[in-house]
Amino acid sequence: MNTNIVLMKEWHGWKKQCYDGVNIWFKGYLINSSVDQIYIKIHKYIDRPVQYPELSEWINTLNGHFALVIETKKWIFASVDKIRSIPLFYAKYESGVLISNHAPELINKTKKNKEDINLTAATEIMMSGFTEGRITLYKDIFQITAGEFLLVHKDYSYRRIRYYRYSPWNIVSKSTSNLESELSEILIRTITNMAESVNGRQIVIPLSAGNDSRFIASALKHIGYDNVHCFSYGSSDNYEMNIAKQVANKLNYSWEPIVVSIKTQKKLFASGEFYQYLNFSDTLSSSPVLIDFNAIKQLSRKNHIAKNAVFVNGNAGDFITGGHISRHNSERATKHAIAKEYIKKHYSLWDCRKSCNDINLIESRVNAIDSLMDEFNVGTELLWAIGESMEWLGRQSKFVTTTQRSYEFFGYDWRLPLWDPILMDFWEGVPLHYKLDQNLYHSTLKKNNWGGVWSEFPVNKYKINSFHLNMFRTIVKASLCFTGKKLWHKIDKRVFSYFYDTSVAVAYVPYLDVLFDQCGARNRNSWISRKYLHRHGFDMLDMRHSGQKVDYNQ
Repeated sequence: MNTNIVLMKEWHGWKKQCYDGVNIWFKGYLINSSVDQIYIKIHKYIDRPVQYPELSEWINTLNGHFALVIETKKWIFASVDKIRSIPLFYAKYESGVLISNHAPELINKTKKNKEDINLTAATEIMMSGFTEGRITLYKDIFQITAGEFLLVHKDYSYRRIRYYRYSPWNIVSKSTSNLESELSEILIRTITNMAESVNGRQIVIPLSAGNDSRFIASALKHIGYDNVHCFSYGSSDNYEMNIAKQVANKLNYSWEPIVVSIKTQKKLFASGEFYQYLNFSDTLSSSPVLIDFNAIKQLSRKNHIAKNAVFVNGNAGDFITGGHISRHNSERATKHAIAKEYIKKHYSLWDCRKSCNDINLIESRVNAIDSLMDEFNVGTELLWAIGESMEWLGRQSKFVTTTQRSYEFFGYDWRLPLWDPILMDFWEGVPLHYKLDQNLYHSTLKKNNWGGVWSEFPVNKYKINSFHLNMFRTIVKASLCFTGKKLWHKIDKRVFSYFYDTSVAVAYVPYLDVLFDQCGARNRNSWISRKYLHRHGFDMLDMRHSGQKVDYNQ
């Protein structure tokens, strides 16, 4: 087999190991295996035909977050984990395929041009920040989706196999006390396994005022792991910093604030280092996540954290515990209501892009409801679970996991304990009424009160701390009291939101763009997605492509 079809780069955590004619590229971590054990497992397939069911069963047993490519003389196997925490890409090329861990590499290799642009992908990114399914901004360049692997044979034929699907319709009936007891045990087991996997290294937690990062910190304290450093980032008047500081002090963990401002953000976003990050993190299928890039850079320049520190954040605790289920569209949901809610929640970054044509396009792309119901024999009473599975394969695995790229860019390992497969298996079986408003998750955390931080400190009590900003907002709001809420929300978003975005990531674009916005931006991700597409040559309003190529050096 021609080894040139594997275009892997050994960078930002990717390592290559060679075993007697077998090359294995691996990135990530495994709780219950190793690269050496992977080779032992697949060695028996080297000289005989690969059996898809056997491969599916094996890859499904791996506990951790990873991506890997295995190259032998007869076949190539490429797989991501159950949440696509680390992306892999492939492209149709001549008589076969190319495989790479860096999407832009495939543009140059396949000599893509203006005629190869995928306008459907561009529309999806503009409206949501990510693409549905396998598509990217270029025709014939694809991504391996969550819970999927690709097998390329000697004759260059290939097959995609879905070995896993998040299936929250697999409900198991249990009492409240049993569920709380089981969840308590699984949460601690997950944190214990994670702590053992870092082998005593320093754990660094981006601590907020929410549940998920607080759970990680408090559970680590509960199991006696003391090599922990916490930090909080954002504007100087960030409401979360005070709460996070109190939580860290209560747990006796070190904590530091990482303050960013509009000025420092703009300087950073204009730097060569930032454009290197954009190059590294570009998947051709989602806009970048910028909320913590500045903070991780500042931490990496200080001596407060170890060079081999491991970052542990709370993604995506809110989703998996039920926080994204609409109470309105739950037990009495219809297929139309689920599709409408999904589009409203995830495809509303720009009001001006919500034309009938665009909405029809998105509906045709996301409406996998009927096929999922038929494949898994799911009744209409579980349509809310179909919605969760769609979001797992969409926004969660395509966009939210991109947060991890900041850690990798600055040379750090990471863990995602709330996406542990053990927890995913548990939440698949939890009935709806325990998921609504994250009832089971919240009650379990409060009842255990690990570290003593669940009754004393408030959770997610959002407020704007800036006195002057509050004063001006109050004056303007009062002057509009007879014009209705709709106009106030529009003015608040355009005039003031630039200054109370706690991450200050909206500084990626000029304030005047936000102030004079006529297209209905929803939040900072609207602007980031627009700028991402602009760098790839797309005009947002008519979605024509200029044919320009991205220059990551300026």
